[in-house]
Amino acid sequence: MGIKGDCSKQTLHLWSLANMVYQGLFHLLRDNAPDAIKEGEIKQHFGRKIAIDASMSIYSFLIAVRSEGQQLTSETGETTSHLMGLFYRTLRMVDNGIKPLYVFDGRPPTLKSGELAKRSARKAEASAAHEEAKEVGTAEEVEKFSRRTVRVTKEINDECKRLLTCMGIPYVEAPCEAEAQCAALAKAGKVYAAASDDMDTLCFETPILLKKLMLSEMKKEPVQEIYLDRAMNGLGFTRDQFIDLCILLGCDYCDTIPKVGPTTALKLIRDHKSIEKVLEHLGPKYAVPENWPYQDARELFKNPLVTDPEECEFKWEAPDMDKLVAFLVGEKGFNEDRVRAAAGKLTKNLKGNTQARVVDFFKPLPKTAEELAGMKRKNEEKVAERKKKAKAEKAEKGKAKKGKR
Repeated sequence: MGIKGDCSKQTLHLWSLANMVYQGLFHLLRDNAPDAIKEGEIKQHFGRKIAIDASMSIYSFLIAVRSEGQQLTSETGETTSHLMGLFYRTLRMVDNGIKPLYVFDGRPPTLKSGELAKRSARKAEASAAHEEAKEVGTAEEVEKFSRRTVRVTKEINDECKRLLTCMGIPYVEAPCEAEAQCAALAKAGKVYAAASDDMDTLCFETPILLKKLMLSEMKKEPVQEIYLDRAMNGLGFTRDQFIDLCILLGCDYCDTIPKVGPTTALKLIRDHKSIEKVLEHLGPKYAVPENWPYQDARELFKNPLVTDPEECEFKWEAPDMDKLVAFLVGEKGFNEDRVRAAAGKLTKNLKGNTQARVVDFFKPLPKTAEELAGMKRKNEEKVAERKKKAKAEKAEKGKAKKGKR
């Protein structure tokens, strides 16, 4: 998952694992802290600086193209999916007035070495299964195992950095986890939000997490904004309790406890307040992993290795047309007319999106205890109404079934 030293041998997050954790936490927030989630069009983020988890985005480009069954390559057979995705998704953001700042992973924490080793083993197994599926399997099996063999290498990361430089788009190299650095930049007010498909970003204390920002325009899905303070307030959790919930749901640093799903995890933390107390009260049917490093995971979330945001220097500049054409057209076989047209729009939009948002002139005041209590009551009312509606719908379905009999 890295860009330095021997990091080229490391694998990025398995997309299926990240998506599973995302869905679990997202559904918990939707059902228990609905005010924490806001959906809207990408254009609503006009004028905002956004820190983007680069490696997760690049991985998604490679996966998205594979899922369409048309891995993009140059005339020499080199994969270009990551460049195509990065180029056009970045243009889409700039077209909508966003100033993207990409953040690349550095060395992973020591605690993650075990998880990385497991991922390497799983990828080796997937590669073997992929070859077998191509011989005797169905198209679905081939696609499933193909997705699991995708890696983001040092070479791919380096090409993406080169492309960003040609485009005039800044990037930052994190000393460790990209999502932690994105969160630090957002918390310090250097950017509006952190954008990542990794829900761990909330544990690193980003005030706002943006989801689905990097989807292609064809997907037609709204951008999701998740607010950390509203999430914790809606759940009635402190930051420590929220982190413990996320560890139970599954994170990069340690395994989950078998049979502890999202609903059970939420109940356990609500009842016992901490993982230590949860472990004291777990019944015999729950097999806690041996030497489970949840305390180390908690510490990594609370005190991540990041570069001081005040020391991070970045600015947006006009693209270098000659270098961009030489790289994408000359080396990678892109269409020259499209590249030149896109670069022209990029230059125009980077000059035009410097207009400040009116709301940015006014800093929100901290919530009072009374206001927080009001927000909590509002959340509880929404949750109760949602449950009442679900119960009524269930009753109606039951009546309909009896009527058919």
